[in-house]
Amino acid sequence: MALVQQGSDWPQGGGEMGARIRAFDWASTQLGPIQDWPDGLRAVVALMLATPQPACLCWGRDAVPLYNDGYVPILGSRHPGALGRAGREAWAEVPDEFGPALQAAFEGKATVIEDRPVPDRGRPDHPTRWFTFSWTPLRGGDGTVEGAFGLATETFGHALAARRREERQAFLLGLSNALRPLADSVAIQGEACRLLAERLDVERAYYVEVDEESGIARVERDHVRDGGISLAGEHRIADFGWSVAILRRGDCHVIRDVRSSPLVPPADRPASAALRIVACMGAPLVKAGRLVGALCVTEPEPRDWTEGEVELLREVGEHIWAAVERARAEAALRESEARSRSLFEAVDAGVCVVEVDLEAGEGRADYRVVEANPAFYGQTGFPASILGLWLREAAPALEEHWYEIYGRVARSGEPARFEQGSDLLGRWFDVHAFRVDAERRRVAILFNDISARRRAELEVQALNADLEARVAERTAERDRVWQLSRDLLVVVGADGIFRAVNPAWTAILGHDPEDVVGHSFRDFIWPEDAELTQSGLDEAAAARDLTSFENRYRHRDGSPRWISWHTSVEDDLVYAYGRDITADKERQARLERAEAARREAYGLYRAYFDNTAEALFVIGVLPDGGFTIEELNPAHQAATGLDLRAVRGRRVEEQLPPPIAQRVIANYRSAVELGRPVAYREVLDLPGGTRHWDTILVPVRVEDGRVTRIVGSSRDVTARVQAEDALRQSQKMEGMGQLTGGVAHDFNNLLTPILGALDRLQRRGLGTERDQRLVEGALQSAERARTLVQRLLAFARRQPLQARAVDVGELVRGMADLVASTTGPQIRVSVETAPDLPFARADANQLEMAVLNLAVNARDAMPERGTLRITANGETVGARHPSGAAPGRYLRLSVADTGTGMDEATLARAVEPFYSTKGLGRGTGLGLSMVHGLAAQLGGALTIRSRPGLGTNVELWLPVAEDGGIAEAGPPDDPREAAVPGNGTVLLVDDEDLVRATAADMLADLGYGVVEASSAEEALRRLEAGPPPDLLLTDHLMPGLTGTELARIARSRDPGLPVLVISGYADAEGIDPDLPRLAKPYRRSDLAASLAGLVRPAAPPR
Repeated sequence: MALVQQGSDWPQGGGEMGARIRAFDWASTQLGPIQDWPDGLRAVVALMLATPQPACLCWGRDAVPLYNDGYVPILGSRHPGALGRAGREAWAEVPDEFGPALQAAFEGKATVIEDRPVPDRGRPDHPTRWFTFSWTPLRGGDGTVEGAFGLATETFGHALAARRREERQAFLLGLSNALRPLADSVAIQGEACRLLAERLDVERAYYVEVDEESGIARVERDHVRDGGISLAGEHRIADFGWSVAILRRGDCHVIRDVRSSPLVPPADRPASAALRIVACMGAPLVKAGRLVGALCVTEPEPRDWTEGEVELLREVGEHIWAAVERARAEAALRESEARSRSLFEAVDAGVCVVEVDLEAGEGRADYRVVEANPAFYGQTGFPASILGLWLREAAPALEEHWYEIYGRVARSGEPARFEQGSDLLGRWFDVHAFRVDAERRRVAILFNDISARRRAELEVQALNADLEARVAERTAERDRVWQLSRDLLVVVGADGIFRAVNPAWTAILGHDPEDVVGHSFRDFIWPEDAELTQSGLDEAAAARDLTSFENRYRHRDGSPRWISWHTSVEDDLVYAYGRDITADKERQARLERAEAARREAYGLYRAYFDNTAEALFVIGVLPDGGFTIEELNPAHQAATGLDLRAVRGRRVEEQLPPPIAQRVIANYRSAVELGRPVAYREVLDLPGGTRHWDTILVPVRVEDGRVTRIVGSSRDVTARVQAEDALRQSQKMEGMGQLTGGVAHDFNNLLTPILGALDRLQRRGLGTERDQRLVEGALQSAERARTLVQRLLAFARRQPLQARAVDVGELVRGMADLVASTTGPQIRVSVETAPDLPFARADANQLEMAVLNLAVNARDAMPERGTLRITANGETVGARHPSGAAPGRYLRLSVADTGTGMDEATLARAVEPFYSTKGLGRGTGLGLSMVHGLAAQLGGALTIRSRPGLGTNVELWLPVAEDGGIAEAGPPDDPREAAVPGNGTVLLVDDEDLVRATAADMLADLGYGVVEASSAEEALRRLEAGPPPDLLLTDHLMPGLTGTELARIARSRDPGLPVLVISGYADAEGIDPDLPRLAKPYRRSDLAASLAGLVRPAAPPR
């Protein structure tokens, strides 16, 4: 029964070729009419027309072809004539292998022709297409081949991709070969960029390393065609933000034209144009989630980049990164070797440290020597150039067992002790290998050349092999080896009883052979190793030979000896030889102790370095005499503001301002030239301000005597220096105050009789009118002298003060007009006081004088014009306030001007008495001195800030009046000139005759009787002698008793006695607060006003 319905509409579908097959006159062919075709042929034709691949069917003895639409381009000009023709005619023009392949299919063999080029003649340019052809035999029910079914699979993309992969791999292989011998990371970058630029035919190729923490991108070397601009150097990452943002994600940036790319912000395009960058692409290097670099290429013209070029850029970038890291690792390795070389020099055995690569390729380990002592080269015969090279490449003939053993030790951490020979080296070694660094998979190897012993052993083995033929000779030789061997030779039974031992037992363990034979090994074994040895003996007796089996035997003197055993078994006896490895064990223990001590010392060093409060640093000395920063401890970074991550490895002059760098480098050079510690004090202007440092530099030498490092320690002594300066200034001002106070006291005593006499002459109107003018002038001069003395006393903190609660805001507002008239119209005066200003503890009269003095100073500092600003605010002062005031609440009174200002030298002497910059006759130099003394005497402080050309701000810090009370806004009214005439007797006491005489005349003028005494002691005698005076008027400071002490004694006898104390200091210190005081010099009116308030209490009625 037919599989498909016959009719003129078969086959259905099939496109162009389906229609042609339906319309073709098949009766004229070997196939016959289409309606007569067998079901098998019909099924294959339907399958051929339905498949999307190019397909062809050849049927019958003539191999008549039928094909689908996909096969038409392959036939080219042979279509449509090939349809229905005999196979030999249809395939006459195809390539040679097509005929045999079709013939093979009809013979029952499936064939494949891979990657054959076929011109596509259906397109005008006839591009070449690539196909893989397959022919499959089609069998009938009886098994005979009735036809062949062919499929064509286009492989153009695969073939092209394969060729490009081959070309890329060839380039990468050449790149690797070119970079491998280069040890310098800069040279690696330059050569790789050159090769890449030539491969891609670009103007510029560069490898950039990115440090995101410092914000710097560094190009050490690039490749640029002639006429191009090199990008070598450092750049700010922020300048390439758009590119870095793409690379940071791990994506390549591929730009055809920077000028129009939406990826490039318009603001960044001019910079690219300046560097001749129009087309560019960059491949990122992201390691551990961080962008560490990129490989970039640029062109000065627009360019369409291919995927292959982008992929090549990525792969080359990874190659460069790996090569650069390798070069830097090898450089670090060389430095490490130089530092630790002396550790191995004294070791007799060969010692080396190897780094094991467990995944070197094909699952096999590889290793390279990173450190070695001279004995290593002497015992192995390796040249020094082997250091750092992977041995599979450097010594390809080296036996595999070395890689296996060291790989096992590096992987498991289990030490290995063994003897092994090397045909390559022609030697045998006794080797002890143990892991010293699990992270870097480093293994330490201690070994000795045992070739001589091994040769002897081999000779023994060779003799044994021919034992039957040469028994006598072999026996003699064996006995000789037995007797002369330096190793222990034993024959022991499985029961542990020694059957025979050689004389080496005496040399190594101190036991005579006859004392050993017949005894169990347990009689000589170290107790802790008995069970281990029993297990080893059982294993050896079981014909499992032991190699490098280690245990301890007891020497005759009781000490342990380490023995390494090798065994073989024959019959029921175990033959073994053991070598004394006690010295090796001790050397190993010493090495381990030394390593532990080194680690402990390093740990202590790091603990001190990282946690000490002193600023520690390590400076590297370069071959050219320059200096680099290698280490800064946290204290140093905190004190200087330098970040170790940003400055490590940089030259000192690149990190510090030139003046500071010059001084620092000079000190470093001094330490290098002297070769011994250098100590000095330095003053540095750092971002946090000027700091004083006591620094010591210790040069560190290497074996050849060169100084390669400087270890430094700096201690910040700024606080001590400032304290010393403050103490010296305080002592200076205290001394000047004492001197000034003493001088003022003496002047007061001198002025008192002068002022009194002139006052008397003026009041009595004696002499002519001219005489009166002279008296008036002399009196004014005396008053000016009194004011000058008051200022001196103010500086000396000995002026008379009436401290009470003062409304400073009201006081300065009330002085605004006075200050304005004093400064003149060219000065603008501004007065600002805070609302709710607290009362200050002050003397209103003296405070007005202080403000006026400061205003006059400000006026003189602004000769043309300016602004004078007086402000008052409440402040709370904490500990270590810049003013030096004690902690508490203060009122800050500020007088600021916009005048010429003062330099540092002038500012340092501003409060010294008689120091003035105004010129001769323009000032006394006591204005600021008086204000300074007033502030100190009131328990406050004075601060001055000034800059040349900017002006001066003087701040008076007054303590807040905590007790409140009624505020005084200004000085009290002057006493009246005339006073009520006095009566009664006054006891007048003063050690100065002229002063006493002047006071006596004034008292007499006022109507008092006067009794004089020149000392307190004389006054007491007069009080005792009687009659009692009505009033006691006494000087304060006198030889013997003071006036205050006299008053106390007098009042103890006569409690109602009025007392008035007079002093040239007029200082309250030492005077009872309840005693009225009068300051020298004084007029009669001053005396009358003071006496007016003194009244003896009324006597009780009798």
